[in-house]
Amino acid sequence: MDWILCAADTDSHLDNMAASIRPFGKICALVSHRQPMDMNRFKNKSVSFHWEFMFTRAMFKTPDQSQQGVYLQRLAQAVDAGAIRSILTQQGGKLGTKTLQTAFDQVASGKMIGKIALAGF
Repeated sequence: MDWILCAADTDSHLDNMAASIRPFGKICALVSHRQPMDMNRFKNKSVSFHWEFMFTRAMFKTPDQSQQGVYLQRLAQAVDAGAIRSILTQQGGKLGTKTLQTAFDQVASGKMIGKIALAGF
């Protein structure tokens, strides 16, 4: 693979990413890594590893803060056009201790696909 987007659990997928990525490939992670990362496994392939966090521009008041609005507008247009769809797979019910625990348990199982939404915020 030339590109990998890791949107969940870099700890569990790091070995597979290292094995799958081609030389000069690019990996982008959207989530934090819980354990120390041995980045040396990517050196011999000259792989680039990138982090993306949607609040970086606002948190650090970067000169290109307005770019976030451009990206969100493009995303909204793609959603409206049907080019991007939600990965919501479950409605978990009204927010409460039981529904929150059930949703948490499903996510923590590592076997869930998609997202769970809880109502009542």
